[in-house]
Amino acid sequence: MSRLPQRDRDGIYGWAFRRKMKSMGIKPLVSAPRLLWQNGHVERVTGTIRRECTDHIIPMSHKHLLSTLRA
Repeated sequence: MSRLPQRDRDGIYGWAFRRKMKSMGIKPLVSAPRLLWQNGHVERVTGTIRRECTDHIIPMSHKHLLSTLRA
């Protein structure tokens, strides 16, 4: 069984990327919109952020949350 490369619907995968993949004969497996659980790597990072940061603090603003994530 061959394994398809998986990608999400991020804007980083623009028309040039998709055209290059097609020219190489690669058909990626695209995750459904807004269903992060389909990508195990994203799910793991989200869980880690939740456990390590937001379970221990209450972010008071967007800026406060970003500084916590950077730390």
